[in-house]
Amino acid sequence: MDKWKLLSSAYICKEPWATLRRDTCELPDGRINDHYYVLEYPDWVNMIGITEQNELLVIKQYRHGAGIIALEIPAGTTEAGEDPKNAAVREMLEETGYQFDQIEEIATLYANPATS
Repeated sequence: MDKWKLLSSAYICKEPWATLRRDTCELPDGRINDHYYVLEYPDWVNMIGITEQNELLVIKQYRHGAGIIALEIPAGTTEAGEDPKNAAVREMLEETGYQFDQIEEIATLYANPATS
C-alpha cells in the first residue's frame, strides 16, 4: 500500500483545542483528492486509575459536542515540553484528587487515525 502525496494544505480554523486543515492529495492511482479534512489536536493523555480498593476512577463532565453528561476516564492535554507521565500524574490529581506512586504507559495511539 502506497502513501498519498501531499500537494497542498490550508488551515480553515486554528484554535487552542482543535485545528481544521484541508489537504489536497494525489492518490497512488493518480487521482486528486482536494477535499480531505484533517483534525489536529494538542497532545493529551488518558489515564486508567485503579484504587487500592480495586475501584476504577471515572469522572462526570458535560460534553457540549454530544450534548450529554459523560462518564469518562481522566484525561487532559500535555503542556509544552511536558513528559506524558508527568501530565498523567498532574491530570489525575486535578480531576480526581488521587495521586498514584506507580504509573505505567500502556500505549500511544491516535484518537482517530482517519482524520488526525
